[in-house]
Amino acid sequence: MFKSAYYFFNEEDEEEVSKSLLARFPGLKFVNGQRWASSEPPIVEGIHKCTSGIAYLWPSHLVPTLPCWELPPERRYCDIRLRLDIKYQGPTVGCVIQFLCCLQKDGQIEFGQANATIESKDDPVGRWQTQLINFLKKQYRWGVDCIKTETGELLNGNERGFLVGPFLRAKDPKLPPRLTFGIGRDTHAVPVSPK
Repeated sequence: MFKSAYYFFNEEDEEEVSKSLLARFPGLKFVNGQRWASSEPPIVEGIHKCTSGIAYLWPSHLVPTLPCWELPPERRYCDIRLRLDIKYQGPTVGCVIQFLCCLQKDGQIEFGQANATIESKDDPVGRWQTQLINFLKKQYRWGVDCIKTETGELLNGNERGFLVGPFLRAKDPKLPPRLTFGIGRDTHAVPVSPK
């Protein structure tokens, strides 16, 4: 089974979401990216601290040791930004939830996505993943209007399939960043009242 959520979160929203998740799911740990310098996963304090653009949400109370694999020599590389020699790869599915951060570029925020591949809904990890995705949807679901960028024409009103962070909900939609469904696309989203 596959569970996912699509969202617009800026860095302040990611910090708020991280705090909310930790309060509700105390065994949660945030892993910075999929590839690591050592066999120990790089743990950070929240999604907003992930420099790779991908956070993995790990239920450490259910899976005490996060599996990883040593990369063959030909797949190892040096991450110049982080000044790390990357030698290991962690899981991308199974016991973790992949949290793809929103891409931010040129005054635009492209939607991000949380994905969980749930092997069994009766398994404690599967139940945890389902609860976490459902919590995100309940906490942050917000309607957005889909607008044609060039003309301002309303394409779809009050779409309910997205999550919007509280900081982006509160901002003036006429000011950057603009919420987009793809950087450079001809449509953007404007948060609306949840009613």
